[in-house]
Amino acid sequence: MKKLFVAVLALAALAACNKDSEMQFIESNKKAIEISIANYVENTRVIDAPKDSEVNGDGQVGTIEAQAADKYAAAKSEELVVLFANNANVVEQAFALNGLTATDGKYLFHDINESVTQVAVVRKVDTATKADGAWTYTYDITPANFIGDNLSAYRSAALVEYADNRGVDGMDLFAVSGLTRSTEGDGTCTVTDQHANKTYTYALFTAIVEVKPMLARVEVTRISCTDLGETTFK
Repeated sequence: MKKLFVAVLALAALAACNKDSEMQFIESNKKAIEISIANYVENTRVIDAPKDSEVNGDGQVGTIEAQAADKYAAAKSEELVVLFANNANVVEQAFALNGLTATDGKYLFHDINESVTQVAVVRKVDTATKADGAWTYTYDITPANFIGDNLSAYRSAALVEYADNRGVDGMDLFAVSGLTRSTEGDGTCTVTDQHANKTYTYALFTAIVEVKPMLARVEVTRISCTDLGETTFK
């Protein structure tokens, strides 16, 4: 009886070791991903006033809004969702940027699935309403709504050419990047779970995206003619 009891204890200990080893293996396969938004700026929608009109050689006058400095924010962070997808372009995990803090335009995520090979940043327009000549928009930032979708759907939405004169605010946005293993330090990221009082180390990967419309848009604010009535052809 004593030998049987000892055998049972040994089996229980072995099972516990196997369970711990399996947990450790699963955790070691998770990733940490640092996403850099290349055109991140502190102040959003910074646009210089239109420059003075210039008369072209053909007599036409036009103005175009100039980009402020060397960067332009096409969206606010609270409008964006980060999607983590696998090789089949299927979204496995999603996070809203609303409420998250960036450091120099970089967002850090950990506990990301091993099968994730690419990251996308999207803005999905939910509703577009026009009243008294002004547009108002709402955006879908609920992560659960994106899980299981294919990235191609969001790319296609960002390529839609609207004919209703909506502003850039009403356009879907899509930016995607593959992952690169970090070369900083030992290429890992260590995170402490304050609730479980445990420290986890993940392999660190990086991705760089630029959040901007996929379609170029130029707005002509004025066209005039300086030689109206004159004969231009002889």
